[in-house]
This record gives sequence, structure tokens and C-alpha cells, in this order.
Amino acid sequence: MPAPNPFALATVVFFVCLIAAPLIWFPFDVESCWLPWSRASEGVAPWRIYSTRADCNYPPFVLVLLTIQEAVRRLLHAQETGVLSIILTKWPNITAHLAGALAGYTLLRGNYGETYARRFALLYALSLPLFVNAALWGQADALLALPMVCAVIFSMRGTPIPAGIALGIALTIKLQAIVIAPVLLLYVGKRFGWKPLVQATAAGLAVMLAISLPFLLAGTGESMLKAYTGAADYYPLRTLNTFNIWSYLNHVDEYVRHLPSEMVNKDDRLALGPMTYRDVSVSLFGVALSFLLVALWRRTTAQMLAWTSALSVWAFVTLCTQMHERYWVPGAALFLLVAPESWFALGIALLTGLTAAWNQWLVLVSNFMQYHRVPAWVKWSLDMGWAPSLTYVSLLNVLLLSVGLGFVGWLAMRPIEETNFAIAESVADPDT
Repeated sequence: MPAPNPFALATVVFFVCLIAAPLIWFPFDVESCWLPWSRASEGVAPWRIYSTRADCNYPPFVLVLLTIQEAVRRLLHAQETGVLSIILTKWPNITAHLAGALAGYTLLRGNYGETYARRFALLYALSLPLFVNAALWGQADALLALPMVCAVIFSMRGTPIPAGIALGIALTIKLQAIVIAPVLLLYVGKRFGWKPLVQATAAGLAVMLAISLPFLLAGTGESMLKAYTGAADYYPLRTLNTFNIWSYLNHVDEYVRHLPSEMVNKDDRLALGPMTYRDVSVSLFGVALSFLLVALWRRTTAQMLAWTSALSVWAFVTLCTQMHERYWVPGAALFLLVAPESWFALGIALLTGLTAAWNQWLVLVSNFMQYHRVPAWVKWSLDMGWAPSLTYVSLLNVLLLSVGLGFVGWLAMRPIEETNFAIAESVADPDT
């Protein structure tokens, strides 16, 4: 695999993203959320977004970035809904996409070698799901992926406190970051002991408090809290256009079992005895997460941490109801940590990236073309791709999860000296 200079590559991809940014975006997210929310801050006070926009349901760090972009827009005297405003809306996510490549390269090279680090940077910079999410869609999942990936890398390097800080930042972007917390806590606690674990946890909570403090002092703490407590059951549906196990079962229920279409996608209907489909989905995820934790406990290595972190996110989106198609992105990004270790790992990373990008692309196009004209080939991709993806891509995502779980189960049973992977099993002293 070629390993070009990461900084030169990131520069090229950055300009490609800037060129693509004004061509397409998700109308609701950009036009009805980001732009009016940023204007509500007046470029100086992110907490005003909570106090003046009842529809704002994002944690505080995102609002800080929206305030900065509004300040820049006013400084440049740009139109409120013009091309420059759209580019400014996407700028933090594009920057986070490429910062992930450079941060990974910088942090990995010391422990895992120049070639390994460059290959990770190459894959991250050219990641299709990150590109679609940041440069095309204009969402914050690429932004979320950056601190999540950094939290895992810091833990792999044996530096729990920076890992805790990174996870704390991630949790002020989206609550979804909590999905990797169990494997990180287990790894740090078992590998380094309770003291570094407490220090890392305290560091994470401290950075969350620091970011949240201006909002608390401004009296918008309750609205900020709703961004977390209201995350579940906001849409009580089995899937929100996500090609996961529930997308496939929706197809079965509607076209094989011939259930009424209006009830097929509801996740609050009974599934097994008193359990709703939401209950079943959470139980399935709990089983998968427990399996990953047992595997990590048996084999507490940096390699296993990388695999279990990625699979935690993939299992969450594959098995749980109420999932948006964008939630694949952090999982696809985390799989890139193991991609350079073997052809098998590279195949898993590429396939998860392709399905994550494809799922986002179809949903993005289907919404954008309702308000804007698109080239014929874009419409063709939607017409030809949507129906097969509901079944085949959904099953592929379930298969990828199954293969990944099987692999970590096999890996957990192997003595460490019998493996031959590129990720080094030595971890730096946590005090260095």
C-alpha cells in the first residue's frame, strides 16, 4: 500500500473538500438547523442558541463552533444563506476529517512505526464516509469521530489522561461517544490500574464541565441537559434510513409477512412477550457489548482495544433501533486503526467504509433533490441503489459485525505470542 506524505495528502484533500462543499448539502440540517442556530448566537454567545431556539438538541461544543462560524461570517460580511455561509458551516467538520489523519499519523508513528502511521493517515484522509459526512452532507459525525479516534489511540499509547480528555470532548459533541466508554474503561483499568483510571475519568469530566460552564452560568443548563436526555426516543422508529438489521426486518415484515406499512417501522410495538422492539434491540446490543468486554478482558492489548472500540460502534448501529444513517461514521473511522495490520483487517475497514458512505449518499441525495436539481447520474444512483440496499447492504452490515465478533473471539483465545499483527503489543508506560 502506498504511504504518501500525510501533510501533503491532507492539503490536497482539504481543497477537494472545499470545492465539493457548496455543491450539495442536507437541506434540513444545514438550512433549518446549522444556519439559523449560528445566527441565534450573534457570533458571541453560544448559550443564546439554547435560549432562543427550542429545536436545538445538540450538546455545547457544537454550539461553540456554530458561534465561531457566525462570527467569521459577520466579519466577512457574507450572506446569511449564501455559498460562503454553507462552506463555513462545513468547515469545522472538514477540518476535523483531515485533522484525524494528521493526529493519527503523529500519535501512531512513535509506537507503531512510520509506515503503519502513514497508511492510517492515507486511509483516514481518503475515507469516503468521512468525506460524504463532512464535505457533502455537512453533519458533525466526522467531527465526533476525531476525539473518539484520539481517545482510543491515546489509550493504545498508554496515556490514559489524554484519552479521558478526548472522550470528554467527544461527549460534548454527541452522546453517541459513550458507546466506546466501556471498552476504554476496562482497558485502562486492567492495563494500568485504578489510579490512572480515576485520573482519566476525572480529566474527562473536568473538560466536559469546562465546556459546559458558560452555558450553566448563562442559565441554559436545563436546555443543555435535554440535548442528552432527549437523545433517546426522539424518533421511536426501528430505523431512520439506516441499513441495519431492522431495515432488513422491515422489508421482511412488509413484503413477506404483509404487515401494515404504517406499523412496520415502529419500535414501541411488542416483539417478544412484554418486550418492545426497542427493548429487544438494546438487549442484542448488550449481548454484543458483553462479548466484546469479555474478549478484551481475556486479551487486554492495544490491538484488541482498537478492534473492540470499532465493533462497539458497529454493533450499536447494527443492532439498536432509532439509528440514523450517519451513526456509522465513527465506527468506520475506528476500523481504520486496525486496517494497516493485515489484508483481512483492511478488507473489513474498506467494506465498512463503503457501506457507511453509500448509506449516507443515498439519504443525502434523496433529500437534496426534493429542493434542488441534480445531475442525471445522481438521480440514477438513488433509483438503482435504494431498494437493493434495504436488504443486501443491510445484510452485509450484519455480516461484517458477525465476522468482526468472530474474529475478536478467535483472537481472545490465542496466546499473544502466537499472533503476528503489525500493531505492537507493547504499550508505553502510562507515566511517560
